[in-house]
Amino acid sequence: MAPATRGEVYVMVNGQQAGFGGSWSRKGFNVYVSDITSEFNLTFSVEDSSEQDKYRGPFKNNKDYEWKFSGSLDIWHIEQLAYCLYNYD
Repeated sequence: MAPATRGEVYVMVNGQQAGFGGSWSRKGFNVYVSDITSEFNLTFSVEDSSEQDKYRGPFKNNKDYEWKFSGSLDIWHIEQLAYCLYNYD
């Protein structure tokens, strides 16, 4: 992504944007999902892009997920890189 381009990721619970999670960034994200949320979805977007948002999930709230944005303003991709499993179950 171009250095000035900002990506966004936010948390969706039951089809609604969750008030506790969302992040705009040019480099790196940290999104918090409440412990009372057992399952969630993620929505990814790029500021001023003509490309549609990308939706991923559902995810169980027992892992840390890592994602990578790549591409350009109007043609961009997200890739799930890894996750770390907690011992919550």
